[in-house]
Amino acid sequence: MNRSFYPTTKLYERLRRDHRPEHRFAGDSPDDWLSWRDGLLAALRGVLGNLPKPGPPPGYDVVETVEAERHVRTKIVYETRPDTPVSAWICIPRDLDEPAPGVLCLHGHSKHGVLSVIDEEHAEGSLPFATAIADAGLVTLAPEHSGFGERNTGGGCEVLYARLNFLGLDPNGFRTFDVIRANDILAALPEVDEGRMGNAGLSLGCWLAELHAAFDDRVRASIQSGRLSTFEQTIWHGRCICQHSHGIGALCEIPDIAGLMAPRPLAVEWGRQDTPRPVQPAFGMAQQIWRAAGADSEITLFEFDGGHRFDGTHSIPWLIDKLSTGATP
Repeated sequence: MNRSFYPTTKLYERLRRDHRPEHRFAGDSPDDWLSWRDGLLAALRGVLGNLPKPGPPPGYDVVETVEAERHVRTKIVYETRPDTPVSAWICIPRDLDEPAPGVLCLHGHSKHGVLSVIDEEHAEGSLPFATAIADAGLVTLAPEHSGFGERNTGGGCEVLYARLNFLGLDPNGFRTFDVIRANDILAALPEVDEGRMGNAGLSLGCWLAELHAAFDDRVRASIQSGRLSTFEQTIWHGRCICQHSHGIGALCEIPDIAGLMAPRPLAVEWGRQDTPRPVQPAFGMAQQIWRAAGADSEITLFEFDGGHRFDGTHSIPWLIDKLSTGATP
């Protein structure tokens, strides 16, 4: 019998076509939403591993202070786990006369790491949004993610992923753990009103903002820029492996994870020229979740002319408004 050998991609395409995530949201009522949310959160915890509950902040050392025109920023170093030093920048607006909202600012895949959200010199054409938000009157904290900047162990995200996977750990769980502990530091600052906290992220930072908001109810509003697409549109076409936990696509899609923060307010940013990371159909999928939660007015899309960058023109005033009173649905 003659055998015909087809390109392996035919198998992959068939598997992709038949793929049905177990916890893909498909409901339309508050009861559907609540049941789905509890199931997906439990399943994600199984993938990501142990995540900390909000708690007392880790102690930190101050290593540098910079006096800017409208804020003072301080570099700190702390440990999230034994032998896991993390560097971060705290930016406090000048002349605060009462506690202000606090925003955790999460950088993306930049060779400059956390500095890409701190100053224009390292922002690679994007807005250094940790300092921009501080200049607008909010307190910010920007941590450096594992694998970047001073925390770069060599080999990039692929090597980090392989090492953690070898140890039975997940890079997204590892990084989300660090993000929650950074939020503990932000919440404990005397300049911060703990009831008015949010987060903001670009690219990888957008992805971590999604995970952070899902597992930390202190996030009352979120700006997610440059990364609300689908797994099929990202990993299937060669985006970085680090944002794709083992088997996560069997559970859900990216907008499902974003939707775990519903009914709290979400602003999505997308540059129209950022075609490798399309915002549709993901934004429409996320809208369905907010609609079922009875909060369809609390999810907003800000499009702008540009590529893969944090814009902030409309999203930062939106965030200030959402955190002005701490009131959320």
